Amino acid sequence: MAMLADHSIAAENSITPRVEIGANYDSNPWLLPDDQPASGSVAGAVADVSLQMQSNTPRSRSSLTPRVHATQYGSSDSDKESTDLYLSGSTSWRSQRSNYGLDTELSRQGVSSNEVTLAESDLPLGSTSGGESGLIYSKNTLKTGTGRGTGSWTLSQRSRVNLGVGYTSSTYDQTIAGAQNDYSSSDASLGLSFRTSERIEITPSVFGALFRPESGFTDADTYGARLEIWRETSQRSRAFLRLGVARSTIDSPARPSGETKVTEPEFGGGFERTLQRGALFAQYTHALDPNGSGSLLIRDDAYVRFTHNFSQRVSSIVTVRAVWASAADELSGYSDRTYVTGSAGIEWRLRRAWSVQLRYGGAQQDFDDGRDSASSHAVTLSTIWQPRRDNR
Repeated sequence: MAMLADHSIAAENSITPRVEIGANYDSNPWLLPDDQPASGSVAGAVADVSLQMQSNTPRSRSSLTPRVHATQYGSSDSDKESTDLYLSGSTSWRSQRSNYGLDTELSRQGVSSNEVTLAESDLPLGSTSGGESGLIYSKNTLKTGTGRGTGSWTLSQRSRVNLGVGYTSSTYDQTIAGAQNDYSSSDASLGLSFRTSERIEITPSVFGALFRPESGFTDADTYGARLEIWRETSQRSRAFLRLGVARSTIDSPARPSGETKVTEPEFGGGFERTLQRGALFAQYTHALDPNGSGSLLIRDDAYVRFTHNFSQRVSSIVTVRAVWASAADELSGYSDRTYVTGSAGIEWRLRRAWSVQLRYGGAQQDFDDGRDSASSHAVTLSTIWQPRRDNR
């Protein structure tokens, strides 16, 4: 009992609510070519509500965040409305010679929130996101569950072993061939990190991954190796470089053998730096992407984020992202895709808990199969209530 009491006293608990309510205009929320019947602009209300609950001790950190994002348009555009539900959790703990972590998320969202998203404002350095096909033909709902566990064990003052495992399951209310297909993916990696100096860490690793679309026709088994170099020049700046190769065996009914083998390089790099009045983030990655199209894709992803504080009350953020995606198996039927999106926002803090935010977002998408290009422009004006900003 004494041990439990000591643990309870040591824990620091916090609750951070955030409520955003505003008005939104989008010229083409499904990013369809102009000749498509469902293309066209919408205008209405948007709301985003979240509650972040955290508990920290000297050896552990835990958080749980439910979130709701909803759009409301007129009756003629109700098919483009969505109410997106998210529940994300994170926990980590450490001992003298080991560290463990677990991140999970459950979501239920409309396809317009997944397939044609704007550039994220919180992408961590070195990570990638994907899974979207970029195609929307009708209203649909995606349910996703993800989990990722990590562990590291110290061997010496300059070396440690790293283990990572991950799993994703995505299901749609309606299956649309070549665009929105149920699938699951799993991966595992094992690496050995060496710290060559106080600033540089080198990690060679091996990995494997499984991609299982619901159709079962384009299953893919992948294995490979990579080398990562991380450099942390100070608490305000760090960078990484990644080099590797992946080998995939893909089921291919269109081929006489029933399968094809693909060898693809994996590489990337990026940096983040805290500036005197803001921050700068940039990275580029080239990797295989298990995808809702039902095909394993080769994805190039370039991302830049810049934040600047004009004063204690006024801040801004600009993000730009470009994605190039092509099928790992050229006979899969997936058409090469180019997607460019950007956003810019400015926030004015009226009082400690209250602020007004104006955001603009734009996107352009092209496919190589001859279909027309599509673009969209969106503007959102909102009021935000967030009483614990400094602890977020």
